[in-house]
Amino acid sequence: MAQMLARMERDGLISRTRDTADGRSCHIALTELSKARLPEACVVLFEGNREALIDFTDEESDLFIRLLTRLILNLDRIVTRGATE
Repeated sequence: MAQMLARMERDGLISRTRDTADGRSCHIALTELSKARLPEACVVLFEGNREALIDFTDEESDLFIRLLTRLILNLDRIVTRGATE
């Protein structure tokens, strides 16, 4: 994740500002360049999703998305729990 953010910052897609309350943390924001490129990026992302799910029925696609959503929620809980320990 850190390397991806570093590349995005290098490419002018995000900006980072230090958190004044916690010097170890940064706030990350999209730049105007990334906001301008966002519609095109969404088109590419959705096309990739369509291609990846080409042989899935609508029901299989829906189930897959629901399972991935649950997985992400579980991972978020793990990260949040780890941050408070």
